[in-house]
Amino acid sequence: MRALAILALLAGSAHADQLGLRDGIQGMPLRHAQRYAFTFGLLLARDLPLHLRGVLELDTVLLFPRSGGDVARDAHGFGVRGQLALRKRLGEVHVAEMGLYADAELGGGAAFVRDTVAGDRCVPGGFVGVRLGYDLPMTSMFEAEFMFRAIVLPENNSFMFGVGFAWE
Repeated sequence: MRALAILALLAGSAHADQLGLRDGIQGMPLRHAQRYAFTFGLLLARDLPLHLRGVLELDTVLLFPRSGGDVARDAHGFGVRGQLALRKRLGEVHVAEMGLYADAELGGGAAFVRDTVAGDRCVPGGFVGVRLGYDLPMTSMFEAEFMFRAIVLPENNSFMFGVGFAWE
């Protein structure tokens, strides 16, 4: 099954306009357990009509306690997350040799996590966010960005902060 997913991902990346990596931190409230989720994942994006961009994100999720304990030793779970999003360019400006941009995004998906207290859980969620990034003319194939998201989860709401980079 894992090999099939990797094969599908590689085949899909051949048709993507953008391939990237990103990581982030967010609160992930689970029943009877408050957690931070550290994520590291892959991003595939495709330009769509109406100046939109469709985005697929596939993440590895590590769960840590929100308070108390030694974070380095107290990993409380792990999982995977898949999300789909639409992005729209809000604006861009060029300063010297650098292009700065802001994108709005709206999306949703689900995480499948195994937590030592909350057990196995499917955590669906939706989000709205903004991405602030830059690219350089000499390397217009490369973008770096910061992400800020407000997340709606079944147990509670949360926020996410992340960084990422992508190649066109």
